Amino acid sequence: MTEVGAVADVVDAIAQASVEGADQLLRETALCPPPTLHILSRHLASPYIGSVSTRPFFRGKDACDAVATLGLLPSLLCATQLVVVWENADLCTAVDPPADVGYASAVVVLDATMNDHVLRWHSFEPHLGEVTFDGMQTIRPEWRSPAQFPGAPLPAPVLELLTLWREWRVGDVQAAITELESAGYRTSWVQRP
Repeated sequence: MTEVGAVADVVDAIAQASVEGADQLLRETALCPPPTLHILSRHLASPYIGSVSTRPFFRGKDACDAVATLGLLPSLLCATQLVVVWENADLCTAVDPPADVGYASAVVVLDATMNDHVLRWHSFEPHLGEVTFDGMQTIRPEWRSPAQFPGAPLPAPVLELLTLWREWRVGDVQAAITELESAGYRTSWVQRP
């Protein structure tokens, strides 16, 4: 069994890598990374199992379904902890009609256990960056101080993801991976289940 401190270190590393990756992607392409789920288990010597990123999706119900479906694989793996990462404005715009004022830009890192969660909020102010050789406008994020919010309200598809995961189920893990990958989800494994 993994010690709590070791799992916390993994969560911290995921958060740091997620913010750094989003920064690089925004600066180079002006795109946000897709919502991504990191799967952990306290029952393993090394708690990190792997990750799954959403398939491409359309605004509305399709976006909600794409994000909620991320909860299936960790429920089959009986994962004990998840880290879900998304860009707030991107997900909110995909799920709901755009607000008059707009949504706050932030890389959100959700650390979830079977009965609670802590939301890490890494907000940034997007500024127009350089124009690439192919005429694409990039984004230069100006990062603000991060904050943490235990038990914070979550977007509906993320709540659905957590509900699906917390209802551990029996099933064919390999078939589920194949089905997700065939649908366009991207998986990455430390050791393929």
